[in-house]
Amino acid sequence: MERLAVRLKEAREQRGLSQNEVATKLQVSRQSISKWENDRAYPDLDNLILLSDIYQLSLDELISTDDEPHQIDINQWTPHEGQRDRSESWSGKREDESLMLILIVLTSAMIAPLGVFVPIQVLCHNDRSNNLHKAIIVIALIVIVASSWRCWTILSDNWLNLTEFYQGN
Repeated sequence: MERLAVRLKEAREQRGLSQNEVATKLQVSRQSISKWENDRAYPDLDNLILLSDIYQLSLDELISTDDEPHQIDINQWTPHEGQRDRSESWSGKREDESLMLILIVLTSAMIAPLGVFVPIQVLCHNDRSNNLHKAIIVIALIVIVASSWRCWTILSDNWLNLTEFYQGN
């Protein structure tokens, strides 16, 4: 990034501006401008945009490391050594989320009333980007039906059997 420092200093001098004048326009200290030009710190993106306006250069001209414009073919891009392919890590996170949703649904099936409401919440949270999207839907629907049936049998056995109550009197 040493090129950026040199380019910042050259652009400022070409415009005939002092570090103090640039600092005033950017509302930063003169020391910040000095650090940027001596490669001890880097301006943030907002300041780079303002610098490109002040120096009347495009951002590409300001931060480019050489004079040739870069053409990057996104279809031919491969990660450099030491870089991870982000799609793999994203896929892993989605798989973990899918498995967690399935675990939540199956755990909620152990307690009948929770087995009715928790899978509905899971279905609302589930989206098509999950690897196991369809499996989550099927498992959640099965748990909802089974838990609803269990809730009905518990209610009908304990509270809806009123004939015994009246026959006892």
